[in-house]
Amino acid sequence: MNLGTIYTKVGYLEDALVAFERAIEINPKYADAFYGLGAIRYIQSEYESALVAYKKVIEINPRHMKAHNGLGKIYALAKSYCQQAEGHYQQEDYASACVAFEQAIKINPEDADTYYGLGTICHRQGDIKSALVAFKRAIKIKPEHAGARINLGIVYCHLGQYESAIRRD
Repeated sequence: MNLGTIYTKVGYLEDALVAFERAIEINPKYADAFYGLGAIRYIQSEYESALVAYKKVIEINPRHMKAHNGLGKIYALAKSYCQQAEGHYQQEDYASACVAFEQAIKINPEDADTYYGLGTICHRQGDIKSALVAFKRAIKIKPEHAGARINLGIVYCHLGQYESAIRRD
């Protein structure tokens, strides 16, 4: 058992972070130190940082089951926010839907479908510029996202930018 793990078990999270970061400085391939960082960031609700740490663990050791489990918990949390957003959308509570999608994006900023959902809400509310940004981000993440491409074209038409609406880039 390493010092970071001991600090974590007794609740000294800041000391544990320092210990894990020091261990990584000494050995940048120390998967368990990255896992410890991810676990603490998860506890602190810093999900994007936890996601990065867990992905690093898996890059170092693809069979690290605890890191896969940690990723799963983060993705499940993001999905629950998306489901909340969809429920709010169905009830025409667009402001709450927008907030829920933004929470999902904070947790997992690399999910094209979440940006697509956010873009749809923004467009529905008449926030064309925010819709444009969201649809572009969805396409950047997943270039083949048909819904985002179609809606991006529609948004460009609303802006009178017809040349942009028919471009494929």
